[in-house]
Amino acid sequence: MTQASQADLAAPGAELTGHPSQRSLVFWWSGASTLRRGAGSRADALPCEGVGPSFDGRRRWRGRRTPLRCALARALGALCCVLSFVPAAGAAPVVKVDGARLVDGAGTEIQLRRVNRSGTEYACSEGGTATARGYSIFDGPLYDAANLDQPQWMFDAMSSWGITAVRVPLSEHCWLGDLPALNPAFSGAAYREAIRDYVDQLGENDMVAILELHMAGPDAAPNLEGALLPMPDADNAPTFWAQVAEVFKTRTHVLYDAFNEPHLWEIDDDDQRWTCWRDGCTVDPDGPVPAYQTAGMRDIVDAIRTAGSTQPIMLGGLGYASLLDRWSEYLPADPASSLVASFHNYPAPVGGCTDEGCWDTTVDAIRLAGHPVVTGEVGQYDCDHDYLQRYLDWADARGSISYFAWAWDETDPPSGWTCAGPSLITSYDGTPTQTFGATYRAHLLSR
Repeated sequence: MTQASQADLAAPGAELTGHPSQRSLVFWWSGASTLRRGAGSRADALPCEGVGPSFDGRRRWRGRRTPLRCALARALGALCCVLSFVPAAGAAPVVKVDGARLVDGAGTEIQLRRVNRSGTEYACSEGGTATARGYSIFDGPLYDAANLDQPQWMFDAMSSWGITAVRVPLSEHCWLGDLPALNPAFSGAAYREAIRDYVDQLGENDMVAILELHMAGPDAAPNLEGALLPMPDADNAPTFWAQVAEVFKTRTHVLYDAFNEPHLWEIDDDDQRWTCWRDGCTVDPDGPVPAYQTAGMRDIVDAIRTAGSTQPIMLGGLGYASLLDRWSEYLPADPASSLVASFHNYPAPVGGCTDEGCWDTTVDAIRLAGHPVVTGEVGQYDCDHDYLQRYLDWADARGSISYFAWAWDETDPPSGWTCAGPSLITSYDGTPTQTFGATYRAHLLSR
């Protein structure tokens, strides 16, 4: 690492300010509020100061529009001297796109069958104080101190399940470190260093990493409490992705997931929704959040490719990434020819494509048309496993459709996660929840 990059990544000194007493992300399906991510944090660990309320309705932000060309120039200019990372030593996995397949370095087809590790999208910005928000970088395994890295035994626990890939949700503003309200111990250089080191640890443990923009917010409303916006914001998302791509463009085991769960129910016309998905637009969700200018998937792809990164890019469809019916029609151009469809699959009413007929005519149709498909999230909210098993069997029968279960976060107290989160484990030692986690573990080990 260069001296400049060491200076940029050195974690500034800051004291731990506390954990929020609980966390909940709420999303909206056809106008109805539905609990989306039941997850808690360290209720009994540290004092809770300045904890904001959970979101229980629609929110929308008003952001000034920043020209994307300026955003990319600003991002790459800021990075050219401070983020010249050298990949970690060791033979990390290789993942590339070859037509409708993901392949390894030898050109052998691979199917990613693994997990999401939630926490890095919210721990850095929720809770804390008004002038030093956040309580950690990772959520767990510690309860009496901040988690600034992840111990080797946690990777060993994942390996005991046969896990060889992890999807890592990220926070836009924690990565950029551009807000005075964020605690510098958990944002900016400290956050970037922690994510870089975690990704390199995954590679050293022969695991693939998917980096995913989960929490975003325009300048006028940075969204530090973590509502799920309809689309990435034009103010910051291209800058975020230009920086991320600059850091990880030489990591052969890294894929990108452009934005967690696009949804544009505020737009009535389906053609306009998909045009906005590709090109961006001004979106005004119905509720107390003002309008903001979105970045389209074309903008995200351009930001990553302009940084010189050629790794695969996953693009989630509409309907919280559950609707892929027009994905191929509105796909942006990619000079690297490495775009991947990202599908999120939960039972109705959360999911919009929930049976084998729909999976055949939309999800598998993309694979048959020549693009890989990765199920970025799959799960169910009743602690059971019947829906999960149906989809796993369907995907396995097609050979190359990958899947990542939500989520590798423990439910043992004082964690606020529950099996209905959904969560796969009761403990970070790999003990599975019943029957959701136990079924997924058995399935992975049988493959």
